[in-house]
Amino acid sequence: MGGRSETTKEHGHGLRNGVFDSEVGKSADLVLAAKQLLAVFKHLDSEGRDRESAHPIRYKNNNWLFGRFHSAVMSRLCNFLLIVLCLGVAANLNVKKERDTEVRHENRVKRQTEEDRQRVQSRVERDLWEIDYYNQLMQQHRKEKLQIEQTAIKYREARQQQLKGYVEAGRKAKADALAQAQVQARAPAVQAALVPSPTTQVPPTQIVTKKLTQDILDQLFFGSTTTTQKPPPVPLLLSEKLFNKVHKFFKAKEAMKIDEEEEMTKKKIEAIRKLEPTTTTTTTTTTTPVPTTTEKETFVVAKFDSEIYERHLKHYDRVMVPLTAEEMAKVKVIQEVKSNLHKRLKFPRFSTIPQREVMFRLFFVFVFLFLAIPLVLCSTVCRDGIDNVIKIGSIANDLPVIAKNITLLAYDYNMKPSCFEKRANVVLPGYFKIIGGEVLTKKDIDVIKSGDVRLTVIKEDEYACKDGESVMFPIPNSLCHFEATTIVPIDICEVLQKSGLHTVRELEIKKGFNSTLELPPSPSVLGISLLSLLSGNYQFVISLHSQGEKMVEVAFPAGNTKLQLGVS
Repeated sequence: MGGRSETTKEHGHGLRNGVFDSEVGKSADLVLAAKQLLAVFKHLDSEGRDRESAHPIRYKNNNWLFGRFHSAVMSRLCNFLLIVLCLGVAANLNVKKERDTEVRHENRVKRQTEEDRQRVQSRVERDLWEIDYYNQLMQQHRKEKLQIEQTAIKYREARQQQLKGYVEAGRKAKADALAQAQVQARAPAVQAALVPSPTTQVPPTQIVTKKLTQDILDQLFFGSTTTTQKPPPVPLLLSEKLFNKVHKFFKAKEAMKIDEEEEMTKKKIEAIRKLEPTTTTTTTTTTTPVPTTTEKETFVVAKFDSEIYERHLKHYDRVMVPLTAEEMAKVKVIQEVKSNLHKRLKFPRFSTIPQREVMFRLFFVFVFLFLAIPLVLCSTVCRDGIDNVIKIGSIANDLPVIAKNITLLAYDYNMKPSCFEKRANVVLPGYFKIIGGEVLTKKDIDVIKSGDVRLTVIKEDEYACKDGESVMFPIPNSLCHFEATTIVPIDICEVLQKSGLHTVRELEIKKGFNSTLELPPSPSVLGISLLSLLSGNYQFVISLHSQGEKMVEVAFPAGNTKLQLGVS
């Protein structure tokens, strides 16, 4: 037992697993027993030989048969023990080899498990980072949406306040117009005061105020003391105190001789009376006197000035107030004055300089609209075959395959031309239509078994993919490096990989190739399309490798231009 424990300890056999340790223990016990038995037989053989050498005559005469048998048996036993010993050693070596293999397998499993754990951990961290990133995007989107809603609410409130101001101003203007109409009803007294009386003596104190009163009359009838300036929209109204002063002045002026200034005043009054329409029909009632010419003109000006506020009142209040008899009479006068003004302005003399300028302005506006509207319409329309064209061409001509003048047309999902600012715009989902191009294959190649595509994608001077490896986080490596047969059918590859000049017409005849290619929808993460995140101007460099050798390298689009992807 002690020898067995020492041997198992020496050879490193423990009790970690039953089968393995039992087999190792058995082989070790067999080797130990063979060694001990061989040592015993060697000891017996040595003792027998010593006795035979000590008594050679006795052994030779009496025990020759036993000696011969003894030597034969001993040799056979020794050979058997040697064979058993060799088998035990071989079994021990085999068990040790199996144990080493098992240890290596365990180490490999542990290493692979650790790598898988690290890979899963990195993937989980990456997914968590993506979730945080897109959560931030969603929060930012919500903030922007909230700001837009708040801005819209503020704009609506400001607009409501503005409309309220319009309504209040309209009501105030309406009240002012009615007050002015009531004040102007006293205009006949002023008209009567204008009749001169030669018997009245003018006091010296009132002669001093003659010029001031004349200015007041000018403002009353013409709105200004100078005839070159335009009259204000609302005429100056006399207060009660000033009206009494004017009335006293004209009562005192009856005894005064008519001088030059009084003649000028008469001329102004006659000029105003000439503006009175000839077809005006005046009706007198018991309650409302017929308005005079001055009253007509004054009320027309006041009414015209308050029309915009009246429109606001009618638009927002939606209430039509019935007119009184006095207001109806004034409305008739206003309509007559408007009709006469319209007749005077309807047939103007074209030889006048202001009217000629107006006509020239209208002519230029008409020409501008006639030319600008078609240009604007043409700039907003995407023309098929002109604005949605994309060209592909080889960068290097020393490679085994050369692509020449491959022309594509970009369409949206509804098969309508897709472009933005007169340039092709690729949308997902959408369509490509190949309308021309050639592929020159200089020698036979095999892209079906060993053809892989490597992309170099540049977005606005920043790399998204470089030589088949992803540089931008949202883009996986599978979009930058993939097999050629994943995007090009095998039957098309069989034609293009043979030497010769190949065209789209050849593919349509031989393989039934459909030149209209359908583009898949954009992948999305957490409901957000990657196309909306990665939209912009791109440059693609596509290289095809076969058995480690570059076969072709093309630029998409050709000519150092940029391709618009998902731009709106």
